[in-house]
Amino acid sequence: MILFDEPETHLHPRWQRTIVPSVIAAVDALRGENDTPPQLLIATHAPLVLASVEPLFSRDLDELFHLKVVDGNVVLESADAVERQQQETARKAADAKRKKTSQQGAGKKRR
Repeated sequence: MILFDEPETHLHPRWQRTIVPSVIAAVDALRGENDTPPQLLIATHAPLVLASVEPLFSRDLDELFHLKVVDGNVVLESADAVERQQQETARKAADAKRKKTSQQGAGKKRR
């Protein structure tokens, strides 16, 4: 098992985008084809680090967890819960944009 806690700390943004894919490539090269791959656990707050592994992410092999604090307790959410939350946020943003656009259109007609 390999654990990285905030690998982005003190790294230039360009390196934040390459650190995890580089570690994965190094682990794969060192273990060869016959060994069982180690678990790689990464804790990060950096969007650049998360974005760097998005092309490598496999729902069949990998898992993304989102931790949040609710009433003073840490709650673990799966990637599915996070995805539902992101979809809801996107829906609300689209609704707000449509409402703003329709209000602006109504304002132009009054002039």
